[in-house]
Amino acid sequence: MNLRQYQLDSISDVMKSYKDGADKTLLIMPTAAGKTVVASSIASNFNKVIWAAHRSELLDQAIKLGPYTPMSVFSNNSDECDLLVVDECHHLPATTISKFVSNIKYRKMLGLTATPTRLDNNGLIFDATIYGSSIEELTNDGYLTPISLNTIRTQYDKDLAIIEMLYSNKLKNSIIFVKNKEHGSFYKNSLS
Repeated sequence: MNLRQYQLDSISDVMKSYKDGADKTLLIMPTAAGKTVVASSIASNFNKVIWAAHRSELLDQAIKLGPYTPMSVFSNNSDECDLLVVDECHHLPATTISKFVSNIKYRKMLGLTATPTRLDNNGLIFDATIYGSSIEELTNDGYLTPISLNTIRTQYDKDLAIIEMLYSNKLKNSIIFVKNKEHGSFYKNSLS
């Protein structure tokens, strides 16, 4: 697999942090920047790797890279490893993830996230933090699509027009933010 220069730079920075004595390194990269590929490459430097995630889709991504680097994927076991990769590590303060991590004896940890700041102010505790390329840099270099944000202010009586636009693909791949559960239910029922 050919890695991009910004990914190679992140790999180098993480490995340097371990060489400099960090036991737990946080790698922050934007969504779609290739955190799984980068972590897989880092993992290839370790004998036994446990890859932890809160969603099976994330574990599936890691497993697909299996021929690229040997990985052991666990979801809720007690074990030992050379490297513990925690995907979406901003969930570490959650009880289920923190309990899992406390049952693992690891030599090094690699935390992966695009969103290191939590709304509940529970911080992430790592020895080193590596900031990969920013969304702006990756967009300017052509690796990410520019962000386009359009807002539509409506009242309930205008919602049917939005639903009609969704069905006609004028708002293809849109995310709709609703003001309350009732409003959300209205959309869900209308689009079902």
